Amino acid sequence: MKIDVPAIDVHFLFTLRAKYNLILAHLREIVDTYDEIIGNPELLLTLHSDLLTNTELLTRIDSVKIIEQRKYYLKQISHIIKTIKNVTTDIQTNCVHEFVNDSIDIDCECSQNITYCTICEYTKP
Repeated sequence: MKIDVPAIDVHFLFTLRAKYNLILAHLREIVDTYDEIIGNPELLLTLHSDLLTNTELLTRIDSVKIIEQRKYYLKQISHIIKTIKNVTTDIQTNCVHEFVNDSIDIDCECSQNITYCTICEYTKP
């Protein structure tokens, strides 16, 4: 049995992609913060120094917790990247492409010709 799926509005998909990119940027900032904490033992020790007096136990507990949280956010980033790719594919599939030829500067003395869609920004290989 064949089911006809209506085309999704390209503008709606652009909005989704923009929102996912924003979420992705925030998640990357969170992971960067965890990386800073993990890479700085002094900062790690000062996070909850008032709660425990045994700094060795504190370091072990906080390190494990922070690393687990960082892994969680990395999984979320992976999921968001996959979703962005899916949304981008949907945009390119549903777009009524309007291709133009253009030239982009690679450096001061070199340029490259490209063909891209003015609506969805898809670039032909």
